Amino acid sequence: MKKGIALILLYFLFFSSIVLYINYKMESIINSIPSIKLGSFYIDGYSDTLEYRLLNTSKTTEYVFCTYISYEDFISLSEDESYYLFAYRLCALSYDVFFNGRNIGSNGNYRLNSNIWNGFSYHEISKSDLRQSNEIVFRIYADGELGRSDFPIMIVDKSNSSSLIDFFSIQLNGLIIFSFAFNLIAFFFFAIFFISSRRKVPAEVFYFALGALLASINTIDYIPVMVIGIPLLIFKKIILSAVYMAAFFTSIAIYKKYRKKYNLWLGILAAVAAVILSVISPTMYSFQVNYGIANIAILANIIGWMAACLCVARKGMQELIIFCSSGLLLFCAAYDTLNVITGGFSRLSYSLFGLVFFSSGLFLIIIEYYLALQNSLLREKEKSDCMYLSSIKDRLTGLYNYNYMIDFLSGLKEQFSVVMMDIDDFKLVNDTYGHQKGDEVIELIGKISRSYDKEGVVAGRYGGDEFLYILSGKDEKDVVQFCKKIKQTINSSRIFRYEDKKFISVSIGYYCNVASDDWRECIKKADEALYAAKKSGKNSIKKYEK
Repeated sequence: MKKGIALILLYFLFFSSIVLYINYKMESIINSIPSIKLGSFYIDGYSDTLEYRLLNTSKTTEYVFCTYISYEDFISLSEDESYYLFAYRLCALSYDVFFNGRNIGSNGNYRLNSNIWNGFSYHEISKSDLRQSNEIVFRIYADGELGRSDFPIMIVDKSNSSSLIDFFSIQLNGLIIFSFAFNLIAFFFFAIFFISSRRKVPAEVFYFALGALLASINTIDYIPVMVIGIPLLIFKKIILSAVYMAAFFTSIAIYKKYRKKYNLWLGILAAVAAVILSVISPTMYSFQVNYGIANIAILANIIGWMAACLCVARKGMQELIIFCSSGLLLFCAAYDTLNVITGGFSRLSYSLFGLVFFSSGLFLIIIEYYLALQNSLLREKEKSDCMYLSSIKDRLTGLYNYNYMIDFLSGLKEQFSVVMMDIDDFKLVNDTYGHQKGDEVIELIGKISRSYDKEGVVAGRYGGDEFLYILSGKDEKDVVQFCKKIKQTINSSRIFRYEDKKFISVSIGYYCNVASDDWRECIKKADEALYAAKKSGKNSIKKYEK
């Protein structure tokens, strides 16, 4: 248990380290890479910073922001033949970038509805296009939210552009893919788990999986989409409502597991918030405001999950996973919610990190359920196997019992031979030395017989002091050799010595089957051969003869 707790804590410490690293990396890039940061713009002759803001408008409006960079600023940055302009989290339906009147790039398409706010783009500026005073114009189309995030619009030289491209392409986009994949894999793992399971899967596992699936849908909001096909407002309502339904199903799962009613009511609150967000808000502005307020429902749900885990008297691995992942999600979601409510913005969307934390937690929980079920099935199989073995094995010798040997014989289709073996003077052993000693003798001969229970030979206790061996695919030479070998092994083992210094010996009779013979006849003929061996002086081997 302690080892498991340590692993879980290390797991979430690892993800927390990722957040800190990406934050550090972003700050390092901003501060260390030589760049021109575009922070002062003009719109309609008035100064503007192009900071993020909500737009209280329902129609798409064109906004033209311009700024000026001197030739000396470019040359002091670098004398490379080209430069790159980077824009990250520039909120709009679409925008075009112009350098000295020439279109150097665009992002999105407002006519076809785009969701580009979490993306990044970079556009090349050729040194040959430089003038003494260089005009940069952003023509932005927006109807709900506008402006850049806290990350500045930057111009860097070509030699330094690769580090920025790598950061956004690999680290930030990789994080989005990672979160989406984790949630989706958690759901499909559950589906496989559910389909392959031979017993009823706990209801909470189903709800945890639905929560993961809906969380993966919410992740789409962090992926730039050039063409949506439906109005952006409807798209946002569907995508962002998914996270409330994810909270709803997760709360239901927590309720099913711990029976804390407040989780049930908090889950219903999240579902109501999803319905309200989907129905009301005729504009993107009102939706964004309501979304920020409604996020309180998610925060309340997360606190409910953590409280349910704390109320469990005997906390296990699942409780630890839920508590840790929920705590990390709470911190990230609270930070972003505060930003949305206050109208601010941040360089990073911490909720995305929170989704990674929590989806990985859901994934671990589903895996633990799966492993627990597999262990349970394994124990049941072992128990079933044990019961089956006890039904077909002789308790004293460990050999197959009479019923199994008969069933085995009756099912044989190919040619086989039957060997019957009997302990000589066994009645004398029981009468003189007691049944306990007799059982010891039978047990020792059973141990020897088990060593011959190999491919082509099935050994069993026929009853009393009689042993039965079935040989498949063996000719008469092999049968004779087997009889001699087992007889020699018993004799050389000196299992028990009588007072007259005689050791335990056995008599053997065998019958080599022909295809037309019935198995009952085979046993009868082998038994007759055994009787002949005993009659001839014991400690001998006889073949059935007519």
